[in-house]
Amino acid sequence: DGGQTFTHHPLAGGDNVRITDVVMNGNTGYAVGWKGMVLKTTDSWNTFESVGNNFGTYFSAINFDADMNLLAVGWQGTVVKSSDGGVTWINKTVPSYDIYASSFAGNTLWIAGDKGLIQKSTDNGTSFENLFVPNSRATYYTIYAKSDDEAFVTGKTSGNIYHTINGGESWETYTLPGVSSSKKFYKILFTSDQIGYVFGYADYCAKTTDGGATWNFLANNFQSSEKIFTAKFFDDNTGFVAGINGNLYHTTDGGNSWDYIALETDDIRSISFKDENNGIITTDDAQVLYTHNGGLTAADWSVSTEDENEHILGSYFDGNIALTCGYSNNGGNFGNSWALMSSENNGESWDEESFADLTFNPTRLTSITCTGSKYIVTGKNGVILSENAAVAPSQPDLFISEYIEGSSSNKAI
Repeated sequence: DGGQTFTHHPLAGGDNVRITDVVMNGNTGYAVGWKGMVLKTTDSWNTFESVGNNFGTYFSAINFDADMNLLAVGWQGTVVKSSDGGVTWINKTVPSYDIYASSFAGNTLWIAGDKGLIQKSTDNGTSFENLFVPNSRATYYTIYAKSDDEAFVTGKTSGNIYHTINGGESWETYTLPGVSSSKKFYKILFTSDQIGYVFGYADYCAKTTDGGATWNFLANNFQSSEKIFTAKFFDDNTGFVAGINGNLYHTTDGGNSWDYIALETDDIRSISFKDENNGIITTDDAQVLYTHNGGLTAADWSVSTEDENEHILGSYFDGNIALTCGYSNNGGNFGNSWALMSSENNGESWDEESFADLTFNPTRLTSITCTGSKYIVTGKNGVILSENAAVAPSQPDLFISEYIEGSSSNKAI
């Protein structure tokens, strides 16, 4: 009636969801908002329905194009298009999600990060397919792929571990009880088809013995206020985990008990082993430690020679070549100095690897894996680097979202 009266639809988008924009074409309309929310009406909002979709972040605005496809924009520099009424959204830009984890199995590379980001690639990282867990826009810190079709992902998920067996088309949820929304899982891995572990805050580390169908908490035999960031297992029962303040732990009984090894470094962010004797550890204070005899005591670990002075977050062994990735040494991390390193002597000394400058983004690399033919390095602001495997990386192909986020309302792409 020309604005004389309005009908209120309280909580139409759900609890704690902001609706940011509405678009109409006759009686058909769409509303979008936070947490990937899409509402649709065909009768001018007398009735409406929620549209399940694969959009992983927060919508800011929506409109129709000349062909009546939906165009939307959102957080992290996202521009997306839908030709099926908001169910499937295709990226028209590379969004600047922070990518925290990667995993490879079969012929498929999986990555995960913030705002519910899950993607997979079957062409060595040249292109990616968007996946998402319905009703979850959580930050995922860890992902583990068992095959082309089966993967697990978790993070700051209130105790939820998400599991797919059909390539990400659908996800099952297992919830570990009592894990609050502030707690995080940082590492999930499987040592065999049936045995797997998930690590994070010490009270909530868990193990599965049935392939991930159920999970049970491990006894907390760690130091006070421990957070476990990384793990490396050699078989179902034997492995290392590491966390804050240089705390390293070793088990030979599947996590029932742990031998404590105090390395007196900053937080340990990654562990990689070439074999049971030769391994490396990377830390938040830019140290790489190496061992040539298994690393079962603090005396077995020595400090490497390298010139990185920022966080070193990821590591990987490819035969006799060890690789690490982290933040660059440059001011504000704008530049690539020492962000990638390689070693050909089992971690004793390191060389800087070069790659194309990130035009606007700081270089903050978070994980490294190998697809068999390609090294894949991921990082914050959606950075993905790739390079042929079996040799140290140099001048990689670069896929990047160039996004600068300012303070308050001062944001720019």
